[in-house]
Amino acid sequence: MSQENSGYGIDFGELALCEQERLANRNILGIYRLSQKVIIPTFATPGSAAFDLRVFLDGTAVKGYNEYNEEFLTDTAPDNKLLLSPGRRYMVPTGLILDIPEGYRIDVNIRGGTGLKKGLCLANDTGIVDWDYVQELFVLVLNASKTSILLENGERIAQAKLERVEPVELFEMPAPPSQKTSRDGGFNSTGIK
Repeated sequence: MSQENSGYGIDFGELALCEQERLANRNILGIYRLSQKVIIPTFATPGSAAFDLRVFLDGTAVKGYNEYNEEFLTDTAPDNKLLLSPGRRYMVPTGLILDIPEGYRIDVNIRGGTGLKKGLCLANDTGIVDWDYVQELFVLVLNASKTSILLENGERIAQAKLERVEPVELFEMPAPPSQKTSRDGGFNSTGIK
């Protein structure tokens, strides 16, 4: 029996080639830590769809914007905690630079518990990080509650997932599209129920 054929209909040469292709097409995300103190992202459970991002505070000022869209810098406390005032937006550092494969993007969402229990949401709803962005990853947080929220260094704040980008070709149409279904009307035309 040759190495190429096991006698069970398996061509090991072809199997090895398939394995090479599978490895070449795996979703692999490079992670660079700006400090050895940065906690590398992890999946909370084997079934998690997204990996957790943590707050990284190292004593440097954090940029934010107030309710009048004026930029400000806020100091982190000596114990590396950050106080988020109500109605303000903050660029919360993660201490990570991601090496996103070409043809992919990272989607960032607030963690469910962070939104529910602390009243924090993302200022940009869903953060989309393009493959050619190679600077520090920030989580753009809005304190939607009426109280100040304290963030601690290393706290899980957001979750992220690697998604394939499907190329889209845009073209200008000479006329508006025709009606595709029996739906008649525009925004909110399907009603509440």
